[in-house]
Amino acid sequence: MPTYGGWTGKTLRVNLTTRTSSVEDTLDKYKEFWGGTGMAYKVLWDETKHVTDPFSPDNPLIFGWGPLTGTGAPCGGRTCISALGPQHPHGAVTTGHMGGHFSAEAKYAGWDGIIVTGKASGPVYIAITDHQVEIVDCPDLWGNGIYRATAEIVAAMGGSCQVAAIGQAGENLVAQSVIMTGYSHSAGGQGAVMGSKNLKAIGVVGTGSVKIAASKKDWRTLIDNAMQLVGSNNQAVVPNSPQPWAEYVSSARWYAKKGQYWGAANPPVETGTCDPHDRQSVGYRCFKSDPGTFAEQFTVRMDGCHACPVRCHQALNVPTAAKYGVDPTAANTCTGWWGRGLMDAAKVKGTLTGQEANLKALEAYVVGKHMTDDLGLHNNYGTTDRGWAFIYGGANKGVTWIQPNVPPAEWTSLNAGLFALYEAGDLNFMKEFGRLMAYQVGEFGKFMAGAVEASLARWEVKTPGITAAYHADNSVLWWANGFPKHHSGENGGFVGALINTGYNRDAQNHCWSNYLSNGLPTSVQRTIADSEFAKNGYMAGMGAAIDPNNTVTAVNRQKAVAAKWAIARKELMDSTGLCSWMWPWIASPLKERGYVGDIALESKLFSLATGVTMNTKQFDDEGVKFYTLQRALTIREFGSMDLRHLHDQLPPWAILENHVGKVAYDGSNYYIPAADWDTALDLYYTELGYDLATGAPTRATLEAMGMKDVADELAGLHLLPGTV
Repeated sequence: MPTYGGWTGKTLRVNLTTRTSSVEDTLDKYKEFWGGTGMAYKVLWDETKHVTDPFSPDNPLIFGWGPLTGTGAPCGGRTCISALGPQHPHGAVTTGHMGGHFSAEAKYAGWDGIIVTGKASGPVYIAITDHQVEIVDCPDLWGNGIYRATAEIVAAMGGSCQVAAIGQAGENLVAQSVIMTGYSHSAGGQGAVMGSKNLKAIGVVGTGSVKIAASKKDWRTLIDNAMQLVGSNNQAVVPNSPQPWAEYVSSARWYAKKGQYWGAANPPVETGTCDPHDRQSVGYRCFKSDPGTFAEQFTVRMDGCHACPVRCHQALNVPTAAKYGVDPTAANTCTGWWGRGLMDAAKVKGTLTGQEANLKALEAYVVGKHMTDDLGLHNNYGTTDRGWAFIYGGANKGVTWIQPNVPPAEWTSLNAGLFALYEAGDLNFMKEFGRLMAYQVGEFGKFMAGAVEASLARWEVKTPGITAAYHADNSVLWWANGFPKHHSGENGGFVGALINTGYNRDAQNHCWSNYLSNGLPTSVQRTIADSEFAKNGYMAGMGAAIDPNNTVTAVNRQKAVAAKWAIARKELMDSTGLCSWMWPWIASPLKERGYVGDIALESKLFSLATGVTMNTKQFDDEGVKFYTLQRALTIREFGSMDLRHLHDQLPPWAILENHVGKVAYDGSNYYIPAADWDTALDLYYTELGYDLATGAPTRATLEAMGMKDVADELAGLHLLPGTV
């Protein structure tokens, strides 16, 4: 076997039932599925069957990263955690993603991934120091939160220990629970799998390094070139406010400007104009506005993950939050700030205005962050928040509570406790909300904590019509099987919708949405797409995949190609260790380049790091292969090859025919005619080499990708097109 860079060559396997560990040769066993989700799909294909229960000891839990992890490749700090997912009605394959420093530390310890199987007889954590692996009993940590578990394991292991842990939610098998590292970086949905194995945490200390195949000079040159092209959060390349150097202004997430400070830093730090030629100012560009402009005076700094210059985690210090019994300092990003979705009582009651309301909102951010991150709860990218709004009858509408399917005594208790706290604007409400979820207290707690479709089915028994009402509530909208509307048809039209057909949870695919939200005018985006895709082996005219002003236009082949490219890049981000929130860098902030980035950057980084030379198209084909194995897994788990009708259909809210008086493509909505969706699927399946009738990969496609064994097994199960 040739010697490569990037990989350590070793994958750790831990069997909790036998309390043993073993080492696998990464490239000998997984050379065709070489990291992150690619390797995870291979493990799941080989080691699970259609009947595997997500909570069974036979469900492997795979912590994966890739050959770019630990190399210093920009934004190379992601960890992907894959398993059969308890939040999915079919227990289908799902992956959660977390940032932080866990993956880099594990790589420095000498590991390309960690595969956990079996179930411990009691609570344990896995302690890894380089190649020394120990399974440690920890009954005293069970029943406690992530904060304590992390602190005690770090104290015990010392050094640069990084911890991935679950809270009480994972222990109690809450479907929407997380695995968390660094107190705020979480992988949603897999915490319950970890809990089902009695695994409280994994701690890792690494003292090694990662070898790179290329010369230091060539590697440094490529990194320097890449750093010219990096934007801000979600690869925004246009500032949010006028700058002396900027040709354009947009609503993109490049927030820095002159006169805007990290007001709680000592001394305060001005973010400034951040000329894109100044690489030292990259970390100032992303001044998140999640808590609103009022939060500036409480912002200590921006924080983030290993090897990431962008820094999208906002660190706040809100002293008045201490009155609710929490640390007034907190850091998080995006929907990790749960308080903004749950705490609307002040607005509902209209009792607070102006500065008081703004401060209360920030306090809610801090209280909500600590509640969820310590208990290990996931809000399913806002679905939990929206479910709460539904029960209230619509946030900010002042409607009375909708009584769900709960016993009378529980309803009385909710009104006297949780609901009363909410109505009074008491932020202890969020602590109680979290307790009910994490411990699945009563029917309300089970509903909020559970898989959405299963929870609704249980409530429907005694509250007929509640499922239809939930589906119809515009505040709740989800895509399928309980995962939320997130970068789907509302963000990319047909491209976004097609991307969301591919996965069994929120796709977490920012590849296309990042490009659409980079801040450049549509005309410039189209010009860049025409150039970059064509010169890298894709079809001409790819600018036609971009809808003007992010409204839906008719389907075309370019949109199917864009969706295929996006799912390939998503799998490649997850299998190399790069961050899909910040990559790819198709556009740049440099006017002299015509704002053109480099669609080939990822394949260049991979080639130099590993010594396995691939051009962009070859690299993307690897991503399609990984995705196709995930598709085969989904077919086996569904027990049907007909994903076209069972998996890939639009949700009711996205279909034009369900909206009386509306028209398609009118510039103000994203409703898609059913016939056009059929056309979109035909185009998409054609690009992927899938059977048009079912959406399943054909034998010819699987064998061309080197997966004859997969085709043979599907054929034996009568789940391959052409078999009966």
